[in-house]
Formats: sequence, C-alpha cells, structure tokens
Amino acid sequence: MLKVAKLERQLVQSSKQYPSDFHRKNISTPAFMAFMSKSFVCLVDQHAVFDDVRLNVGNYYNRYHGVFQAPVSGTYHFALTLSIDNQSGHDFYAFLVAGDGNKILGYVFQTTTKEIWQSKTVSVLAYLESGEDVWIKCTIHDSEIAGGLHSCFSGFLVDSQYIPL
Repeated sequence: MLKVAKLERQLVQSSKQYPSDFHRKNISTPAFMAFMSKSFVCLVDQHAVFDDVRLNVGNYYNRYHGVFQAPVSGTYHFALTLSIDNQSGHDFYAFLVAGDGNKILGYVFQTTTKEIWQSKTVSVLAYLESGEDVWIKCTIHDSEIAGGLHSCFSGFLVDSQYIPL
C-alpha cells in the first residue's frame, strides 16, 4: 500500500510539473470571434475579412487580413456563418481553408431564392501545425456577403496534445 501511495504522489507531482503547453507557459487558450462590419462583394480567391472582432484571446486573429494563425500545433474548432440578402441578386460560395488556400476544411454556399434572408453555417474540427493560417476564401465572382451580425467567423484551440496519424 505504501508503494501505491508513493506512486500516486509522484503522479500528482509530475502532472503539476508537466501540464499542457498553455498552462505551463501561463498563456490563455487561443480563441476568436469576428463579424463583418458591413456587407461586401467578395471576388474569386479573395479573403473574406471579418473586421469587427468581439473576442481575440492571444491576438492570433488578424482583423485586417481575416486570417487566424495557429500559435501551436493541435486540434482546433472553427465555425463560419455567412448570410445573404437575396434582394441583392448575388449568390455566395466560400471555403474555410488552411495554409495557402488549397487545404479545404469546409464550405458554405447559397443561391438566391424568393426568401429575403438566407444563412448557412459550417462547423469543423481540424488539426493544424503551429504557424498554419486559416481564412475564408471566396470561390465565385461577385459573392455578396451580408455584414453586421449576419455573418460570423470564430475558432478556438481544443487540444494541443493530439498528434495526427
């Protein structure tokens, strides 16, 4: 019994000495949420910039370029909601991408209908390497995206310990 108690104490001590990267470095878990301040027409391969930042823990989301950069390798969750005012006559097609834009994590699309407002949302989990960028890439000409609280991009680190197979 004494050996078991000693091992338990050692385990507790080692967990205090070797916590996750963010706890060890006393850094908050990265998280962001941003809206578009106004509606805009997004061109092919253009970044959709969400410049109205409501949360940016760690400052890893760039509101001027619309890019989140992973501070550490790990599993991240991202959500994207895009809305369209169908009276505009425009559609939207957009990819949630990583890296140079060729790693597609998810997509949303909406074509015009007779309804006034339409929204689409995608939610994904993805493994990112440290320094890898995530952003929204428009895929067709003249994708009009509604601004204000109608369109939102958010993400956060789930776990920095996972190593992909």
